[in-house]
Amino acid sequence: MEDQAIRILDVVTILCTGLMVGNELAVSAFVNPAIWKRDDQAIASLLASSLGRFMPFWYAVSLVLIGVEAYLRRDGAGEMLLLIAAGVWMAMIVYSLVMLVPINNRLAEDGGGIGPERLANGPYTMG
Repeated sequence: MEDQAIRILDVVTILCTGLMVGNELAVSAFVNPAIWKRDDQAIASLLASSLGRFMPFWYAVSLVLIGVEAYLRRDGAGEMLLLIAAGVWMAMIVYSLVMLVPINNRLAEDGGGIGPERLANGPYTMG
C-alpha cells in the first residue's frame, strides 16, 4: 500500500510541475506574442491578473510536492536529483518574485500600452 501511495505521489508531482512548466512556456511563447500582435491590452491585463492570483499557489504546491518527494526518498537512489530539482524550483520562485512579478503587476494594473518594446526598454530589464 505504501509503495502505491508513493507512486500516486510521483504522478501528482510530475503532473503538477509539468503542467506549471507547460503553462509558463505556453504563455511566454504563444499567448504573449499573440496578444502583442493584436495590441489587445485588455486581454493582457485580464490574463496577468488571473494568472497573478493563481500562479503563486501553484508554485508553492509544486515546491511542497518536490520537497515531500525528496524527504520520502532520502538515502535513496533519486535523492540528489530531487534535491537539485527542489533547488532549481526555489531559484525559479525567487526569479519570478524578483523579475516577473513586477512586470505582471504593472501589466495587470495598467494594461494600456505595454508591449514587448516597452517591456524591453522599461525599468524591469536586467541591462
